[in-house]
Amino acid sequence: MILGVLLFGISVVLGIKALLSRGNPARVQLGHRSMVSILAAVVILAGLLERAGFLPVMTLFVFLSLKTLSRLRWWMCLLWGLVAALVAYGFFGLVLGIPLPFGTWWYS
Repeated sequence: MILGVLLFGISVVLGIKALLSRGNPARVQLGHRSMVSILAAVVILAGLLERAGFLPVMTLFVFLSLKTLSRLRWWMCLLWGLVAALVAYGFFGLVLGIPLPFGTWWYS
């Protein structure tokens, strides 16, 4: 509940800030390569999450997102993907007690 309220509050603040900003902010077109690849990555994430598990799938998702959207080298994208997946797993799995999928490919 607290996390949801916090995310909602941040969204409202960022939305108001975007509406009040002056000038023409750089916007990504809907058909842009980055948007299409991130959307494809989200669909793949949803399809693989239960079978492959949270850690490998989230690492791959963050890696592909960073590789698409940033100028980081591939190994830095992979490192940040692994760090982000481990931090998210620790936060949701250990701190909040929300079980995340381990994957069925590894023990079936």
